[in-house]
Amino acid sequence: MNRKLTLYSIPIDTITGKELFKVIDTHISDSNPLSIFNINVHAFNWYFRNNDFASTINTADVVICDSDVIRLILRFFKKSQIEKLTGSRWVLDYFRETEKKNLRIFLLGDETEVLEICKRNLLKEFPGYIIDFHHGFFPEKEEADVINKINSFGADLLIVGMGMPKQELLLQKHHAQLRSTIRIPIGGAFRYWSGLHPQAPGIMLMLNLEWLHRIYLEPVRLTGRYVSDAFWFTVNLIRPFYQSSGRTASK
Repeated sequence: MNRKLTLYSIPIDTITGKELFKVIDTHISDSNPLSIFNINVHAFNWYFRNNDFASTINTADVVICDSDVIRLILRFFKKSQIEKLTGSRWVLDYFRETEKKNLRIFLLGDETEVLEICKRNLLKEFPGYIIDFHHGFFPEKEEADVINKINSFGADLLIVGMGMPKQELLLQKHHAQLRSTIRIPIGGAFRYWSGLHPQAPGIMLMLNLEWLHRIYLEPVRLTGRYVSDAFWFTVNLIRPFYQSSGRTASK
């Protein structure tokens, strides 16, 4: 994968959704592992906060943009248009458009009850698929057992929804042991796929207000995080200018 953009040393692929689907199909056909991570404001902050997380981004096979803010910055600084690819939507689009009818999908993360509903909903729309899952609330001492379960299943796609940066760090930690072909951290998508959280209305997506819809759904959890993210994103964005003038922004 040839990346054409870097944002403050962060690699970002300019790949479109259609191009990404073709890459995934090729890797599944060849049984060639492919990790697809994403950059949004939250990930941008973690990149500068945690070296291990930065390593997951730097070594990922594909890094896609999942942020209207990042898109605007790339348009301003890099004079480049880039497609926003949000995991909860583009993965389902891939399922709908792929010619493969017997994908093996493993869902890792969230609660068992949520995953059971996800599996039921996915099989209703994609009856040819084979799906298994495991909840995301397991201690470190059980990680090997979970990895063995995933490997025994033989997943074409391993979709991990455990929140950032836990999901990325887990995938990096077990990169060599995993035998699943496509590895995708996907945040809270299982809540949307289960129907527990409705997707943002189309008008809000058009107006780039999906973040407001998410705050409406989870005000206690997300309001503080979004405020903190906005603050640290601004700090990290101007950090190079402080450093070049002999000053260092505090972390």
